[in-house]
Amino acid sequence: MAEAQLAATLGEFGVLVGGDTRRTGSTFEVRSPYDRSLLALVHNAGPEEIEQAIAGAAGAFEATRTLPSWKRSA
Repeated sequence: MAEAQLAATLGEFGVLVGGDTRRTGSTFEVRSPYDRSLLALVHNAGPEEIEQAIAGAAGAFEATRTLPSWKRSA
C-alpha cells in the first residue's frame, strides 16, 4: 500500500490485548461504502491474541466479581 494513500486515512489500528496495542502479520482494509476509499488498516487478532484476551478477562472477572458496581466502575 502506498504511504501517501495510508496517510489520508483514519490510521492503522492494532489489536488491543490487556491494555497493550499489538500489530499482527495479518491486516484488513476498511473502505468507505460510498466511494471505496481507504479509511483504515486494522490488524486481525489471531488465536494467540484471542486466548490472551480471554485469560485477561477471566482474571479481571475474578479480581472484581465481589466488588459492588460503583467500585467496579471506578
